[in-house]
Amino acid sequence: MTRATNLLVLGLAPLVACQTAGPVVQVPAAPSQDHLPATAPTFVEAVRDGDGCAVLEGDRDIPLIKARLAPGLILWGAPCRSGAYSFHYSLFTTNEQGGDRRNLTFRYVAAGMDSRIVWDAQYDPRTMVLSGLRRGRGLGDCGVFTRWAWNGRAFALVYDSQSDDCGAEKQPDQWPVLYQAIVKQASQ
Repeated sequence: MTRATNLLVLGLAPLVACQTAGPVVQVPAAPSQDHLPATAPTFVEAVRDGDGCAVLEGDRDIPLIKARLAPGLILWGAPCRSGAYSFHYSLFTTNEQGGDRRNLTFRYVAAGMDSRIVWDAQYDPRTMVLSGLRRGRGLGDCGVFTRWAWNGRAFALVYDSQSDDCGAEKQPDQWPVLYQAIVKQASQ
């Protein structure tokens, strides 16, 4: 591609230029994060307290994810399980009052499946991108790094990389890319 046709995609922070065209994922303009609900719905706190999860000591110190995806639609993420160097979130959407619960699932190319689990989840409300890193070991030099972008209806897979080469001392931005989409976000 020429410089003029390079497309910006969300891969690893910061944005990187994509040299090959992939599917396009349209992302809406980021909504205001002002006046988010002050407290989590009861079911989110129940997940955090062990309802369907293997909660370990100290997991209550892991923060909830809370962000507005659209007017009237809130993203909630509750830490549900942890290991020696990773923890996972279960993620949901609700209305502003905590009703109309919807359990979210996420596509993983590396695993060839959908899952309700996102390891070491982080959400950027500005870009509307959720990322997850499942480390193969504590150094984080192997594992699976994945990103999904909110398309107005669901989180669409936009980036998936994997390395089984533990001991190579490579970071996630150096792992083989299995899938990469082009992300276009509407302007504010």
